[in-house]
Amino acid sequence: MCFSNITRFPRLVARSAVWRRASCTDGNSRRGFRRAGVSLVELLVAVSLSSVLFVAIGGTVAVAVMSLPHPSDGAVAHLDSAVSLQDLADELRFATSVTESSATLIEFTVPDRDGDGNDEVIRYEWSGTPGDPLIRQYNGGAAHNHVESVQGFALSYVVDFAGEVQSAEQLFILEDQTGFSAGGFANIGVGDMAAATFMPTLPAGTLRWEITKVELYLCKSGNSNGVNAVELTEVAADGSPDETRVIQSVQVLESELPDDFYPVAITAAGDLDPTLGKAVVVRPVSGNGTTVKLNYGTSGSANPNTAAWEHFQGAWSPLATRRYFLKVYGTYTAPGNVVSYVDVSLTYGPDAAEDIARQSVPLLNRPAQ
Repeated sequence: MCFSNITRFPRLVARSAVWRRASCTDGNSRRGFRRAGVSLVELLVAVSLSSVLFVAIGGTVAVAVMSLPHPSDGAVAHLDSAVSLQDLADELRFATSVTESSATLIEFTVPDRDGDGNDEVIRYEWSGTPGDPLIRQYNGGAAHNHVESVQGFALSYVVDFAGEVQSAEQLFILEDQTGFSAGGFANIGVGDMAAATFMPTLPAGTLRWEITKVELYLCKSGNSNGVNAVELTEVAADGSPDETRVIQSVQVLESELPDDFYPVAITAAGDLDPTLGKAVVVRPVSGNGTTVKLNYGTSGSANPNTAAWEHFQGAWSPLATRRYFLKVYGTYTAPGNVVSYVDVSLTYGPDAAEDIARQSVPLLNRPAQ
Protein backbone atom coordinates (compact mmCIF):
# COMPACT_ATOMS: atom_id res chain seq x y z
CA MET A 1 0.00 0.00 0.00
CA CYS A 2 1.29 3.58 -0.68
CA PHE A 3 0.75 5.92 2.27
CA SER A 4 3.71 8.24 1.83
CA ASN A 5 1.67 10.77 -0.14
CA ILE A 6 -1.03 10.75 2.47
CA THR A 7 1.26 11.79 5.29
CA ARG A 8 2.82 14.61 3.30
CA PHE A 9 -0.45 16.03 2.02
CA PRO A 10 -3.15 15.22 4.56
CA ARG A 11 -5.63 17.78 3.17
CA LEU A 12 -5.76 15.92 -0.11
CA VAL A 13 -7.11 12.83 1.61
CA ALA A 14 -10.45 14.43 2.18
CA ARG A 15 -10.80 15.74 -1.35
CA SER A 16 -11.01 12.60 -3.35
CA ALA A 17 -10.83 8.92 -2.70
CA VAL A 18 -10.70 8.44 -6.42
CA TRP A 19 -7.47 10.53 -6.67
CA ARG A 20 -6.03 8.51 -3.83
CA ARG A 21 -6.68 5.23 -5.65
CA ALA A 22 -5.40 6.57 -8.93
CA SER A 23 -2.05 7.56 -7.40
CA CYS A 24 -1.29 4.00 -6.33
CA THR A 25 0.86 1.95 -8.63
CA ASP A 26 0.07 -1.61 -7.62
CA GLY A 27 -1.59 -3.88 -10.12
CA ASN A 28 -4.99 -3.83 -8.40
CA SER A 29 -5.54 -0.10 -8.82
CA ARG A 30 -8.03 -0.58 -11.84
CA ARG A 31 -10.49 -2.37 -9.63
CA GLY A 32 -11.01 0.79 -7.69
CA PHE A 33 -12.39 2.80 -10.73
CA ARG A 34 -16.10 2.11 -11.51
CA ARG A 35 -18.36 3.61 -14.28
CA ALA A 36 -21.60 5.26 -13.11
CA GLY A 37 -24.84 3.10 -13.79
CA VAL A 38 -28.63 2.94 -13.20
CA SER A 39 -29.89 1.45 -10.06
CA LEU A 40 -32.81 -0.96 -9.88
CA VAL A 41 -34.92 1.69 -8.19
CA GLU A 42 -34.24 4.18 -10.96
CA LEU A 43 -35.13 1.56 -13.59
CA LEU A 44 -38.44 0.75 -11.90
CA VAL A 45 -39.33 4.43 -11.68
CA ALA A 46 -38.54 4.96 -15.39
CA VAL A 47 -40.60 1.95 -16.44
CA SER A 48 -43.53 3.13 -14.33
CA LEU A 49 -43.44 6.62 -15.84
CA SER A 50 -43.17 5.20 -19.37
CA SER A 51 -46.18 2.97 -18.76
CA VAL A 52 -48.23 5.92 -17.60
CA LEU A 53 -47.15 7.89 -20.68
CA PHE A 54 -48.00 5.08 -23.10
CA VAL A 55 -51.42 4.57 -21.53
CA ALA A 56 -52.11 8.30 -21.88
CA ILE A 57 -51.04 8.30 -25.55
CA GLY A 58 -53.12 5.18 -26.27
CA GLY A 59 -56.20 6.75 -24.74
CA THR A 60 -55.72 9.88 -26.83
CA VAL A 61 -55.40 7.83 -30.04
CA ALA A 62 -58.49 5.78 -29.16
CA VAL A 63 -60.55 8.93 -28.58
CA ALA A 64 -59.29 10.39 -31.87
CA VAL A 65 -60.21 7.22 -33.79
CA MET A 66 -63.67 7.09 -32.26
CA SER A 67 -64.24 10.70 -33.21
CA LEU A 68 -63.69 9.95 -36.93
CA PRO A 69 -66.96 9.71 -38.94
CA HIS A 70 -68.18 6.22 -39.83
CA PRO A 71 -69.27 5.56 -43.43
CA SER A 72 -72.81 4.95 -42.18
CA ASP A 73 -72.97 8.26 -40.33
CA GLY A 74 -75.37 10.88 -41.63
CA ALA A 75 -72.60 13.41 -42.26
CA VAL A 76 -70.73 11.01 -44.53
CA ALA A 77 -73.91 10.01 -46.38
CA HIS A 78 -74.80 13.68 -46.89
CA LEU A 79 -71.32 14.44 -48.22
CA ASP A 80 -71.39 11.48 -50.63
CA SER A 81 -74.84 12.47 -51.88
CA ALA A 82 -73.80 16.08 -52.32
CA VAL A 83 -70.76 15.02 -54.36
CA SER A 84 -72.87 12.73 -56.57
CA LEU A 85 -75.42 15.50 -57.06
CA GLN A 86 -72.65 17.90 -58.00
CA ASP A 87 -71.37 15.47 -60.64
CA LEU A 88 -74.86 15.36 -62.17
CA ALA A 89 -75.14 19.16 -62.03
CA ASP A 90 -71.75 19.65 -63.71
CA GLU A 91 -72.94 17.63 -66.71
CA LEU A 92 -76.49 18.96 -66.85
CA ARG A 93 -75.30 22.57 -66.70
CA PHE A 94 -73.96 22.34 -70.28
CA ALA A 95 -76.94 20.52 -71.85
CA THR A 96 -77.68 21.57 -75.42
CA SER A 97 -81.01 19.72 -75.60
CA VAL A 98 -83.33 17.81 -73.27
CA THR A 99 -84.56 14.77 -75.20
CA GLU A 100 -86.59 13.12 -72.43
CA SER A 101 -87.69 14.35 -69.04
CA SER A 102 -89.92 13.40 -66.13
CA ALA A 103 -89.91 13.68 -62.35
CA THR A 104 -87.44 10.79 -62.02
CA LEU A 105 -85.66 10.78 -65.39
CA ILE A 106 -83.71 13.17 -67.55
CA GLU A 107 -81.89 12.51 -70.81
CA PHE A 108 -79.92 15.32 -72.42
CA THR A 109 -77.12 16.01 -74.86
CA VAL A 110 -73.86 17.83 -74.19
CA PRO A 111 -71.25 19.08 -76.69
CA ASP A 112 -68.83 16.61 -78.28
CA ARG A 113 -66.25 15.29 -75.80
CA ASP A 114 -64.39 12.64 -77.80
CA GLY A 115 -63.75 14.46 -81.07
CA ASP A 116 -66.11 12.38 -83.24
CA GLY A 117 -68.23 15.42 -84.10
CA ASN A 118 -71.35 14.10 -82.35
CA ASP A 119 -72.97 15.35 -79.19
CA GLU A 120 -72.83 13.02 -76.21
CA VAL A 121 -76.09 11.63 -74.76
CA ILE A 122 -76.32 11.33 -70.96
CA ARG A 123 -79.20 9.79 -69.05
CA TYR A 124 -79.99 9.74 -65.33
CA GLU A 125 -82.90 7.63 -64.12
CA TRP A 126 -84.37 6.34 -60.88
CA SER A 127 -87.01 3.59 -60.80
CA GLY A 128 -89.04 5.29 -58.08
CA THR A 129 -88.60 2.37 -55.67
CA PRO A 130 -86.87 3.32 -52.38
CA GLY A 131 -83.55 1.53 -52.10
CA ASP A 132 -82.98 1.26 -55.86
CA PRO A 133 -79.92 3.00 -57.32
CA LEU A 134 -79.77 6.19 -59.35
CA ILE A 135 -78.62 5.02 -62.78
CA ARG A 136 -76.34 6.89 -65.18
CA GLN A 137 -76.00 5.92 -68.84
CA TYR A 138 -73.60 7.42 -71.37
CA ASN A 139 -74.19 7.32 -75.14
CA GLY A 140 -76.53 4.36 -74.81
CA GLY A 141 -73.86 2.18 -73.25
CA ALA A 142 -74.11 -0.01 -70.18
CA ALA A 143 -75.85 1.67 -67.25
CA HIS A 144 -74.02 1.92 -63.94
CA ASN A 145 -75.03 2.93 -60.42
CA HIS A 146 -74.33 6.60 -59.86
CA VAL A 147 -75.68 6.40 -56.30
CA GLU A 148 -76.10 2.93 -54.80
CA SER A 149 -79.17 3.25 -52.59
CA VAL A 150 -81.62 6.09 -53.08
CA GLN A 151 -84.70 6.74 -50.96
CA GLY A 152 -85.98 9.50 -53.20
CA PHE A 153 -85.00 11.37 -56.37
CA ALA A 154 -86.96 14.24 -57.88
CA LEU A 155 -86.50 16.59 -60.82
CA SER A 156 -88.51 19.72 -61.45
CA TYR A 157 -88.09 22.09 -64.36
CA VAL A 158 -88.22 25.86 -64.64
CA VAL A 159 -89.50 26.45 -68.18
CA ASP A 160 -89.61 29.74 -70.06
CA PHE A 161 -91.89 30.40 -73.03
CA ALA A 162 -89.97 31.23 -76.23
CA GLY A 163 -92.73 31.50 -78.85
CA GLU A 164 -94.53 28.85 -80.93
CA VAL A 165 -92.71 26.12 -82.82
CA GLN A 166 -94.13 24.04 -85.69
CA SER A 167 -92.84 20.51 -86.08
CA ALA A 168 -91.59 18.94 -89.26
CA GLU A 169 -94.06 16.79 -91.21
CA GLN A 170 -94.46 13.36 -89.66
CA LEU A 171 -96.54 10.24 -90.03
CA PHE A 172 -99.31 10.44 -87.41
CA ILE A 173 -101.31 7.33 -88.33
CA LEU A 174 -100.26 4.19 -90.17
CA GLU A 175 -102.66 1.33 -90.88
CA ASP A 176 -101.47 -1.16 -93.48
CA GLN A 177 -101.25 -4.90 -94.04
CA THR A 178 -98.10 -5.26 -91.91
CA GLY A 179 -100.20 -5.15 -88.74
CA PHE A 180 -102.76 -7.75 -89.76
CA SER A 181 -102.75 -11.47 -90.52
CA ALA A 182 -105.86 -11.31 -92.69
CA GLY A 183 -107.89 -8.76 -94.59
CA GLY A 184 -110.32 -8.07 -97.37
CA PHE A 185 -112.19 -5.32 -99.18
CA ALA A 186 -115.53 -3.57 -98.85
CA ASN A 187 -117.73 -2.71 -101.86
CA ILE A 188 -119.58 0.58 -101.44
CA GLY A 189 -122.51 1.78 -103.57
CA VAL A 190 -124.76 4.81 -103.75
CA GLY A 191 -126.69 5.29 -100.51
CA ASP A 192 -124.00 3.73 -98.31
CA MET A 193 -120.79 5.12 -96.86
CA ALA A 194 -117.58 3.84 -95.26
CA ALA A 195 -115.24 5.77 -93.02
CA ALA A 196 -112.16 5.63 -90.85
CA THR A 197 -111.86 7.85 -87.78
CA PHE A 198 -108.48 8.72 -86.30
CA MET A 199 -106.91 10.71 -83.50
CA PRO A 200 -103.12 11.14 -83.54
CA THR A 201 -101.04 11.03 -80.38
CA LEU A 202 -99.76 14.58 -80.00
CA PRO A 203 -97.16 15.89 -77.53
CA ALA A 204 -98.45 17.39 -74.31
CA GLY A 205 -99.09 21.09 -74.65
CA THR A 206 -99.83 21.00 -78.39
CA LEU A 207 -101.66 24.17 -79.43
CA ARG A 208 -103.01 22.93 -82.78
CA TRP A 209 -102.24 20.45 -85.52
CA GLU A 210 -102.43 20.30 -89.26
CA ILE A 211 -103.14 17.48 -91.69
CA THR A 212 -100.88 17.70 -94.72
CA LYS A 213 -102.09 14.49 -96.35
CA VAL A 214 -104.50 11.58 -95.77
CA GLU A 215 -104.12 8.49 -97.92
CA LEU A 216 -106.94 5.92 -98.16
CA TYR A 217 -106.47 2.78 -100.24
CA LEU A 218 -109.18 2.43 -102.95
CA CYS A 219 -109.71 0.64 -106.26
CA LYS A 220 -112.49 0.34 -108.86
CA SER A 221 -115.35 -1.99 -108.04
CA GLY A 222 -115.89 -3.40 -111.54
CA ASN A 223 -117.88 -0.69 -113.25
CA SER A 224 -116.31 2.48 -114.58
CA ASN A 225 -119.18 4.94 -114.25
CA GLY A 226 -119.05 5.59 -110.53
CA VAL A 227 -118.43 9.01 -109.00
CA ASN A 228 -117.27 9.15 -105.40
CA ALA A 229 -116.49 11.84 -102.87
CA VAL A 230 -113.64 11.30 -100.40
CA GLU A 231 -114.16 13.74 -97.54
CA LEU A 232 -112.26 14.79 -94.45
CA THR A 233 -114.89 15.50 -91.77
CA GLU A 234 -115.29 16.25 -88.10
CA VAL A 235 -116.19 13.54 -85.60
CA ALA A 236 -119.48 13.51 -83.68
CA ALA A 237 -119.72 13.35 -79.90
CA ASP A 238 -120.20 9.56 -80.00
CA GLY A 239 -117.00 9.11 -82.04
CA SER A 240 -118.75 8.45 -85.34
CA PRO A 241 -118.01 10.44 -88.52
CA ASP A 242 -120.05 13.60 -88.96
CA GLU A 243 -120.56 13.80 -92.71
CA THR A 244 -122.47 17.06 -92.30
CA ARG A 245 -119.30 18.92 -91.23
CA VAL A 246 -116.89 18.54 -94.12
CA ILE A 247 -113.42 20.07 -93.81
CA GLN A 248 -112.02 19.06 -97.20
CA SER A 249 -113.34 17.02 -100.12
CA VAL A 250 -112.02 15.53 -103.37
CA GLN A 251 -113.91 13.87 -106.22
CA VAL A 252 -112.73 10.40 -107.26
CA LEU A 253 -113.92 8.92 -110.57
CA GLU A 254 -114.12 5.15 -110.64
CA SER A 255 -112.79 5.17 -114.18
CA GLU A 256 -109.54 6.73 -112.94
CA LEU A 257 -108.98 4.17 -110.21
CA PRO A 258 -106.65 1.22 -110.88
CA ASP A 259 -107.70 -2.40 -110.59
CA ASP A 260 -105.46 -2.76 -107.54
CA PHE A 261 -105.64 -0.72 -104.37
CA TYR A 262 -104.04 2.70 -104.64
CA PRO A 263 -103.68 5.54 -102.12
CA VAL A 264 -106.05 8.42 -102.78
CA ALA A 265 -105.01 11.59 -100.99
CA ILE A 266 -106.74 14.56 -99.38
CA THR A 267 -104.45 17.46 -98.60
CA ALA A 268 -104.22 20.65 -96.57
CA ALA A 269 -106.38 20.96 -93.47
CA GLY A 270 -104.94 23.20 -90.81
CA ASP A 271 -105.57 24.87 -87.46
CA LEU A 272 -107.18 21.72 -86.03
CA ASP A 273 -108.18 21.29 -82.38
CA PRO A 274 -105.63 18.94 -80.74
CA THR A 275 -108.33 17.37 -78.55
CA LEU A 276 -110.61 16.29 -81.40
CA GLY A 277 -110.20 13.48 -83.89
CA LYS A 278 -111.13 13.52 -87.56
CA ALA A 279 -112.68 11.14 -90.10
CA VAL A 280 -112.12 10.31 -93.74
CA VAL A 281 -115.38 9.31 -95.40
CA VAL A 282 -115.95 7.58 -98.74
CA ARG A 283 -119.35 8.55 -100.12
CA PRO A 284 -120.57 7.27 -103.52
CA VAL A 285 -122.34 10.06 -105.37
CA SER A 286 -123.55 8.32 -108.51
CA GLY A 287 -123.11 5.15 -110.54
CA ASN A 288 -124.54 1.74 -111.10
CA GLY A 289 -124.18 -0.81 -108.33
CA THR A 290 -121.03 -0.53 -106.26
CA THR A 291 -118.70 2.29 -107.25
CA VAL A 292 -115.55 1.75 -105.18
CA LYS A 293 -113.68 -0.79 -103.03
CA LEU A 294 -111.86 -0.11 -99.76
CA ASN A 295 -108.99 -2.25 -98.50
CA TYR A 296 -109.01 -3.32 -94.85
CA GLY A 297 -107.31 -5.64 -92.39
CA THR A 298 -108.66 -7.99 -89.72
CA SER A 299 -107.26 -10.46 -87.18
CA GLY A 300 -104.49 -8.16 -86.08
CA SER A 301 -103.46 -5.73 -83.41
CA ALA A 302 -105.86 -2.88 -84.00
CA ASN A 303 -104.61 0.66 -83.51
CA PRO A 304 -106.54 2.24 -80.60
CA ASN A 305 -106.25 5.62 -82.33
CA THR A 306 -108.31 4.52 -85.32
CA ALA A 307 -111.71 2.91 -85.96
CA ALA A 308 -113.64 1.63 -88.99
CA TRP A 309 -117.28 2.57 -89.62
CA GLU A 310 -120.02 1.72 -92.10
CA HIS A 311 -123.12 3.75 -92.89
CA PHE A 312 -126.00 1.42 -93.72
CA GLN A 313 -129.71 2.16 -93.76
CA GLY A 314 -129.22 5.68 -92.50
CA ALA A 315 -126.94 5.11 -89.46
CA TRP A 316 -123.26 4.73 -88.64
CA SER A 317 -122.06 1.50 -87.02
CA PRO A 318 -118.54 0.70 -85.77
CA LEU A 319 -116.71 -2.33 -87.14
CA ALA A 320 -114.67 -3.50 -84.17
CA THR A 321 -112.52 -6.08 -85.94
CA ARG A 322 -111.85 -4.05 -89.08
CA ARG A 323 -109.38 -1.29 -89.87
CA TYR A 324 -109.32 0.49 -93.21
CA PHE A 325 -105.82 0.98 -94.52
CA LEU A 326 -104.78 4.61 -94.36
CA LYS A 327 -101.91 6.96 -93.63
CA VAL A 328 -102.20 10.38 -92.01
CA TYR A 329 -99.36 12.90 -92.31
CA GLY A 330 -99.18 16.27 -90.61
CA THR A 331 -97.51 18.71 -88.29
CA TYR A 332 -98.24 20.13 -84.86
CA THR A 333 -97.60 23.48 -83.24
CA ALA A 334 -96.50 23.66 -79.62
CA PRO A 335 -95.09 26.28 -77.29
CA GLY A 336 -91.38 26.80 -77.87
CA ASN A 337 -90.44 26.19 -74.25
CA VAL A 338 -86.84 26.32 -73.08
CA VAL A 339 -85.49 24.92 -69.83
CA SER A 340 -83.67 27.54 -67.78
CA TYR A 341 -83.24 25.64 -64.48
CA VAL A 342 -83.59 22.10 -63.18
CA ASP A 343 -84.13 21.62 -59.45
CA VAL A 344 -82.73 18.28 -58.28
CA SER A 345 -83.22 16.61 -54.89
CA LEU A 346 -81.71 13.34 -53.67
CA THR A 347 -82.97 11.64 -50.50
CA TYR A 348 -80.30 9.33 -49.10
CA GLY A 349 -81.78 8.32 -45.73
CA PRO A 350 -85.06 7.42 -44.05
CA ASP A 351 -85.78 10.98 -42.87
CA ALA A 352 -87.12 12.75 -45.95
CA ALA A 353 -86.89 16.11 -44.20
CA GLU A 354 -83.30 15.79 -42.98
CA ASP A 355 -81.56 13.17 -45.16
CA ILE A 356 -81.76 15.11 -48.40
CA ALA A 357 -79.38 16.96 -50.73
CA ARG A 358 -80.66 19.62 -53.11
CA GLN A 359 -79.30 21.67 -55.96
CA SER A 360 -80.74 24.13 -58.45
CA VAL A 361 -78.88 23.77 -61.74
CA PRO A 362 -78.87 26.62 -64.29
CA LEU A 363 -78.82 25.38 -67.89
CA LEU A 364 -76.46 27.75 -69.63
CA ASN A 365 -77.62 26.93 -73.18
CA ARG A 366 -81.36 27.14 -72.35
CA PRO A 367 -82.21 24.00 -74.38
CA ALA A 368 -85.65 23.30 -75.80
CA GLN A 369 -87.83 20.95 -73.80
